[in-house]
Amino acid sequence: MSLRSSRRSPAGVALFCCLAASVASHAQDTISTFGGAFTARAMAFGSDGLAGFPDGWILGQSTGISAGMTVRGQRSRAEASFAAAAMTGSSAALARAAAISDPGLIVTDPAADEAAFSFRLRTLWARLDLGSLRLQAGKQVINHGRGALWSPADIFSQFDLSGVSPERLGTDALRASLSLGDLSTLEAVAAPRSDPARGRYAARLSGKVLGLDGSLLGAWEGAGVREARIVAAADCRFDLGASLYAEGAVSIDPAASVPLDSAQPRLALGLDWSFGDFFVASEYYWNGSGAKSDPAWPGRHWFQASLAWSISDRARLAGALTATPFDDAGNLDAERPWRAQASLAFDSSQNSSLLAFVDIARDSFAALATVPAGGPVTKSWARSLGASLTVKF
Repeated sequence: MSLRSSRRSPAGVALFCCLAASVASHAQDTISTFGGAFTARAMAFGSDGLAGFPDGWILGQSTGISAGMTVRGQRSRAEASFAAAAMTGSSAALARAAAISDPGLIVTDPAADEAAFSFRLRTLWARLDLGSLRLQAGKQVINHGRGALWSPADIFSQFDLSGVSPERLGTDALRASLSLGDLSTLEAVAAPRSDPARGRYAARLSGKVLGLDGSLLGAWEGAGVREARIVAAADCRFDLGASLYAEGAVSIDPAASVPLDSAQPRLALGLDWSFGDFFVASEYYWNGSGAKSDPAWPGRHWFQASLAWSISDRARLAGALTATPFDDAGNLDAERPWRAQASLAFDSSQNSSLLAFVDIARDSFAALATVPAGGPVTKSWARSLGASLTVKF
């Protein structure tokens, strides 16, 4: 779930309009593609001691559509995509609760026994290619890190954790990339605000050397859920049969009396390995200053492990466990938050699939059953199970 504002800047809107006009000017040479999916889902959500929800089980259902269109020209490209749904019961209650801290998710707020409607603009951007220079503006997915769940090097990441797997969300940004050859790129990204000091800005140099993919990043992260900070980060990835990756970041408060004393380090390590019909992945996240450096994940030590098994060409079984089993002093504590998920997917035809899922969350994870909310342990639980049918078009 995003903890950042999606407020747009006049400069960003202006540049987006200019690039969109450039795409339109090449309309005679464009190729358009359109696609999407309808999804119907039924679920049951149960909770104990969770603020805003009654103890016990609540049934719910949702019917949604997601769609996107891409227009490609010789030197330009534009994309727009969205997701919308009509929901009742627990599905509506969870969506309304999620929208409180996710400004990119628009949800109506009817009485508890009425349907709710949600809408999310996933992407809306235009891009212009000028030889080795690429300009892009609008709501776009920016991925400056290697991690699937934790990404200290990516100050632009916004995650939706309500599904079976994490999903990066779009960010309103201006982006310029300059190719320095076949193996390296220099990139500048800005997510400005009406007050420039509250925006986010980054410069990143990425490349490949001797089989090692890596990057260096310097950034300004404007005040939001914490004070404004200067960020320095690095990441790398290499293959040794299994793929290994690491990324780390250190941020300082330039307004502190001794800026170096305000340093907040974070580190993520990961591994993924495919063998036979199995895919294994694991991540470790060290949040050096706890809630001060990353309010969304207030514990210092986080772990995630996942396993997927392709039972056949049509069926896939997957499971994941996320936990912070140690307190800030490094002692093992069985009462810490955790979340366990399992799903079974079946492709019933070329364009349709069935999914059954189970999700169990404890304590701060139980808040919306999506992302830790911090604060004291509340001894709360959340459980959901259900099934969905997706038909692509």
